[in-house]
Amino acid sequence: MSSTPPSNSNCSHCNKTRTESEPAYQRCSRCKQSFYCSAACQRSDWKQHKKRCSQIESPTTQPTTATRATVRMNLNGLRGSAVEDPDVIYYLRESIPHTNHIAIRGPYYRLEWVVRNMAGMFQNHKSAAGLDYTKQLWHQGVDFKGVAHVKAPLPDGNTILVEIMQREEPDVALYLRGSAEEHKTVYNVYDVVLDTHDSRDGFPSTQERNVSAVFTSKDAAEAFVRKTAETWKAEHPGPDTELVLEYDASENLGGALVLHKKPTRMIGVIPFENFEPSNNGKS
Repeated sequence: MSSTPPSNSNCSHCNKTRTESEPAYQRCSRCKQSFYCSAACQRSDWKQHKKRCSQIESPTTQPTTATRATVRMNLNGLRGSAVEDPDVIYYLRESIPHTNHIAIRGPYYRLEWVVRNMAGMFQNHKSAAGLDYTKQLWHQGVDFKGVAHVKAPLPDGNTILVEIMQREEPDVALYLRGSAEEHKTVYNVYDVVLDTHDSRDGFPSTQERNVSAVFTSKDAAEAFVRKTAETWKAEHPGPDTELVLEYDASENLGGALVLHKKPTRMIGVIPFENFEPSNNGKS
């Protein structure tokens, strides 16, 4: 009986039994042996599960080879056309499962800078496998295009997921390509969903973070934030809904829609200084 794999009818953390009307429980993507009724249960169980997970995933003494092979397989999908679309800009979105970490960098208008900054992300998080393959990709030439993701192991047994996102933004792309200045500032509008009932280290858990829009003018970005925030308020009328709009210490406008017993939604302007030296030579 002990050799029978866990069933997806019970949550590995709270032991809740799945009913027939519920969708199949989420399964741990690493060991494929533990099931969870919610993302909150999976996060709560991670401290206990990660040691067990590593043993299940890599019962031999060679986990490094397996994780590197997985990284290479995931990265093969990055290859594609080397021709850059003049109307397209790129973002890098990094996230670490079982943590409160989601970050977005960009926009970039050259694919080579997407790769360079991707390498920087892996280096910052000390992911040797992710950094090694990104270097290989760079030295082979930037011959990929399109939306893809890179998943690589971290020293603590967790993983980092870096997604390459593209947006068709002709005006922003023209500004970035056409400006003679090396430092070009654009204004991203971020849309963030926080779960105030699931706190980590005293901070609400970040459920989602995305770029809603991007502008070359701060005034335009702020107008977008105000209009979006008012739309949110209109969609959720009632005394249990509170809309807050204010400037932060850096004079960037932000807003929050606080819903009673529901995740809080936030929107705000964050300037991004796009520094891309004119020297295209590889080093």
